[in-house]
Amino acid sequence: MGHTLLAVLGLFLLNTLLYGHAEGADAVLEIPEFTLFEGESVILRCKHRTTRRTMTATFYKDGSLIKMDRNHRSSTTGEMTIDPVSVSDEGWYKCQFADGTESEEKELRVKAGTATLTADRTIIPLGAA
Repeated sequence: MGHTLLAVLGLFLLNTLLYGHAEGADAVLEIPEFTLFEGESVILRCKHRTTRRTMTATFYKDGSLIKMDRNHRSSTTGEMTIDPVSVSDEGWYKCQFADGTESEEKELRVKAGTATLTADRTIIPLGAA
């Protein structure tokens, strides 16, 4: 009995660490927790918790369906790539599968400009062409 309770508690804690909550939607949107800079590339992944099958997902930003274009590309594996990302891409995203399963909304943060990494006295711009 004690080992079973310990195993259930362990799974509960692992689920909380991986998904940020113990219960909720059967779809999980994986989105960077850090702020992106304009010009970077980002992949949003939508995963179904109850099936291992690869499924196509529909993505929404601020409650509206995202129209796929040159900078916003979706795949049949539940992923959407934004390349390059811009400040206008900042907002609240969610994904939905054809079976109606949808994720909770998560925030994508984008900052104008580029990041620079300073080492001693040499400045190395990140993401610069």
